[in-house]
Amino acid sequence: FEGGGNNAVVYRASYEDGLIQGAYHQVIIKELFPYSSQGWVYRTEDGCLKCAPGHEEFFEQHRQSFWMGNKANLELLKKAPDQIAGNINSYEAYGTCYSVLSLHGGRTLEQTLKDRQWGSSLRDISTCLMQILDSLEQFHKNGILHLDISPDNILILPQRILLIDYNSVWPVHRTGKEKLYYSVKLGYTSPEVRLLEEAEVGPASDLYALCAVFYQMVTGE
Repeated sequence: FEGGGNNAVVYRASYEDGLIQGAYHQVIIKELFPYSSQGWVYRTEDGCLKCAPGHEEFFEQHRQSFWMGNKANLELLKKAPDQIAGNINSYEAYGTCYSVLSLHGGRTLEQTLKDRQWGSSLRDISTCLMQILDSLEQFHKNGILHLDISPDNILILPQRILLIDYNSVWPVHRTGKEKLYYSVKLGYTSPEVRLLEEAEVGPASDLYALCAVFYQMVTGE
C-alpha cells in the first residue's frame, strides 16, 4: 500500500518476467476506490468493490473520471513521453478498474519539502517551476486540464519533473454532457473549481494551483 485519495488507492507491486525466471518488474497499481465518509463504496470479503444501493451515480462519476484520466494519460504519453508518467495497461476486475503504471522512482515535491531536501535559492525554486510549467504545457496544448496540481502530485526525478495523478482531468472544451469529477484541495484549488462554476474553469485554474505551489516553495507556508 502506497497511499490513497478521494478517487483511488495506490499499491506498489511486482510481477515475474515472462522469459527470465526470478527477475521481477516493479510497478504501481492504481485501484478505482472512491472515498465516501458514509461508506457508500466498500470491499466485500472476496475482495470485490460494491456500491450501496441508491449511490450508483456517485460510483459511476468516479469511474468516468478514472477512464478519462487514463485516456488523457495515453494520449499525452504518445505525444510527449518525456513529460508524462507511464501508463502500461488498464483492466476491469473485482467490480472496479485498475491501472498498471511505470515505477519512475524519484520523490514527490511534498516529500521533498517535508524533509527540507530542497535548494534554498530562488534560482533553484524557479528552475523547478519552469520544469513543472513544461509538463503542464503538454496538457494545455492538447486540450486537457490537470486540475489537481499540488506538491503530492509533482514527481521530482533526476532529469525531469512530472505531473502525476490524472483522475481529475477535464477537457478544455466541454459539451456540458460530461460527468466531471471535482477534486478540491484546500490552499491549491482555484475559486471557480471550489464554487463549482464550471463555465469559468480553464487553463488559469491550473495556473492558480501552480502559483500556490510556488508560494509554498518560497515561503514554506
